[in-house]
Amino acid sequence: MKFLKKCKQNKAVMGVDIVVSIVVLSLFAGIIAGMFAELFIQNVSIRMDAIAVNYAVTILEDTDRLSYAEVTTENMMKNVEEGRYYMADNYTANIEVTNYSDMDSSKEDIIKIVKVTISYTLRNQEYSYTVQKLKIKEM
Repeated sequence: MKFLKKCKQNKAVMGVDIVVSIVVLSLFAGIIAGMFAELFIQNVSIRMDAIAVNYAVTILEDTDRLSYAEVTTENMMKNVEEGRYYMADNYTANIEVTNYSDMDSSKEDIIKIVKVTISYTLRNQEYSYTVQKLKIKEM
């Protein structure tokens, strides 16, 4: 009973109360700051992947505008190097064009496989996005 009376009479904040509240606040602030940092990194990663997809789709759409004979590895890479497709500095494109008839010599040369790989680096880790498309000879 004396203890309760003594506690009720003590109206000031004790030093232990301040230390405990600062420690608890620091823990929660650290956890929340870590969550915000990870959320920001995930957001940047998703945006960079979406940009890589956009670059790959742009290149593949350009193969539809080109004739069958113009779609070669050398010609497509030349277009990338000349800046026909705008790409940011931290993205690199690799385009491979293979004739379907090279894989099976009994087939006619009417189909090409266009493989586009867009690579980028985020936080010292290499990421890449690869997509393929068929280019069919116009008759």
